[in-house]
Amino acid sequence: MAKSALHEAPATTRKAAETVLSLVDVSKTFGSVRAVDRVSIDVNEGEVLTLLGPSGCGKTTTLRMVIGLERCTEGEIVYQGRVVDSARSHMHVPTHKRNMGMVFQSYAIWPHMTVFENVAYPLRIRNVKGDRVRDEVRRVLELVGLGGLEQRPATMLSGGQQQRVALARSLVFEPKILLLDEPFSNLDAKLREQMRAELRILQRRLGITVLFVTHDQIEALSLSDRIAVMNAGRVEQIGTPEELYLQPQSPVVRDFLGKTIVLSGQVTQKLGGRRLAVALLTGEWGELVAGADDAENFDLGQDCYLAIRPEQVQVEPSDGGHGTVAMHNQVEGVIEALLFIGERYEARIALPWGESILVYLEPNMPWQENERVTVTFPAEQVRVWRA
Repeated sequence: MAKSALHEAPATTRKAAETVLSLVDVSKTFGSVRAVDRVSIDVNEGEVLTLLGPSGCGKTTTLRMVIGLERCTEGEIVYQGRVVDSARSHMHVPTHKRNMGMVFQSYAIWPHMTVFENVAYPLRIRNVKGDRVRDEVRRVLELVGLGGLEQRPATMLSGGQQQRVALARSLVFEPKILLLDEPFSNLDAKLREQMRAELRILQRRLGITVLFVTHDQIEALSLSDRIAVMNAGRVEQIGTPEELYLQPQSPVVRDFLGKTIVLSGQVTQKLGGRRLAVALLTGEWGELVAGADDAENFDLGQDCYLAIRPEQVQVEPSDGGHGTVAMHNQVEGVIEALLFIGERYEARIALPWGESILVYLEPNMPWQENERVTVTFPAEQVRVWRA
């Protein structure tokens, strides 16, 4: 018997760059609706790649094409070097022959079976017999923390236990890739957090490749090696969580992944390098210095947006300034609302020109509503976007 994938994988396996799954210009239409539009993605061995986006963006349809529940309208899907779906050649490998594990949003646990029978099912339909079934089921149940519950009826399981059974059933036949479709959406917040950590640890131990679908930003950022942000059927950007959060390449990625403060302005000066001076609201309130990767391509007087994350804004008690934004990127404001959420405050601050922004404050300060504060927008953190 070949070495089981359910044993811990060596570090070299986890870091391998071999491509396990490729989507090449894949599209899917339903009547006149183009649900997936020319998506090209490579999933590498041992990584967690997440399809992230709002409802209706095409991420679940993409996953269903990968597993074989939907056919490609255009393009092709290659799995382990073999074409499993091609619109051009009309080739289609059925789901049960793709050797992919999948955990559905609903878990799809059979209520009339025990835990053992649920997990053993994929082995039995593959004609695995006798002691090997027992040994493989017990091994995978130990891995997911369900050892000793083999004979528990499925109807007596908690939501978290059902999620583990679905995961064990998808792993027991040692697939090369595991597909996860919003697997935590039916769990409460605390259990979701626990299961995210457990899944990440398990994935690292096994070195298994994971294609994960979610609309939850925290799940995507915490679990993924790379994220593909989808919108309207297309991939907007692929990169590491850090790249997408700190260097978004489109407003869609910027605004979907985390919270963003966006201010309107006009370019007034080119300051050299990647720096621009931008006047807020026709210049009445002064200028902000900000960065742009292609600063030289902006025109003076060009309308633009300034974007910064709430956690990048610096707030201090006011020293009695007059409210105008100077070239050091400071402005006076007033705390309109102050919400304590444990590890920080969320504060809504009114700016002099009538706009309000949401920022995060440290909890070890005696902040008060209606308090005047100095708000600093660090120039190295503010990015300029074309309007």
